[in-house]
Amino acid sequence: MIRHVQLGVVIGASLTRASVSIERITVQNFNDTNTQLWLGVYTTTIGNDGKATTPTNGQVPIIEGALTSSWESAELFNSQSPFVPGPVWVGLSSTENSYTATAITARIDVDYDEVEVAPSGLQTAFSASTNKLSVWANASAPQALYDVFVTDLNANGGVPLYLQLFAQDIANVINGVVSLQQWPLSLSGSAIGFNTPTGGQTYLNFGRTSTTGSGKLPGGGLQVYQTNALISATTQKAGGTATAANAYQGCVLAISTTSGVLTLANVASVYITARYTLNS
Repeated sequence: MIRHVQLGVVIGASLTRASVSIERITVQNFNDTNTQLWLGVYTTTIGNDGKATTPTNGQVPIIEGALTSSWESAELFNSQSPFVPGPVWVGLSSTENSYTATAITARIDVDYDEVEVAPSGLQTAFSASTNKLSVWANASAPQALYDVFVTDLNANGGVPLYLQLFAQDIANVINGVVSLQQWPLSLSGSAIGFNTPTGGQTYLNFGRTSTTGSGKLPGGGLQVYQTNALISATTQKAGGTATAANAYQGCVLAISTTSGVLTLANVASVYITARYTLNS
């Protein structure tokens, strides 16, 4: 069911705790300004008030639209947008493809369809254009991936890309290392920006169902760990030091142009937003 929400005359505001598909966003300028701005939709976290928090400066939007320098009003995403993992915050930024807080306000109205409510307590790791992201470093307590959202920036000439998972610190994730798991990515048909196409975005949800048993932890999500044999093989290639069996390691996501074994793609290949839970 499509819902209409008037966020009011704001810099930005929490839209919902749920994951959404946005049908339409309209923005009306109340500041009589010619300043160039961008309207972004962000995946953030839940604050103490139960609402989606403001993005961190530098955070990459899931989808974004440009407001012309002479704008009075604008309609963005006037057809169904890409899926956005909740909780969702919508608002203005003074820089493109990266959140920068602004004092300028506007009236923002959103039509959207809720999909799923994310659990509280999620931590977020994100990166601007990159080919590697450290979700967490060597952890003192086991953690688990909840979901990952990747946008292909079409920087590899249409070469098929793979999102690969490694239970290592990021310095050990180099060409030739064997991945724990991998997923093919949707290729982008054009650059990110106004009315971002769905073809270049991939969303993986690992959930938070209760799991127990060998190698599992309470709390669900995707557990990230290696056996001693696999750690030995990968760290020897990377010049690292092998550790004990079933030792939980750092979690790294990398973009590869080959399947199974890492061949790092262009350094400006994708945007990545990854969320995880602490299972302690």
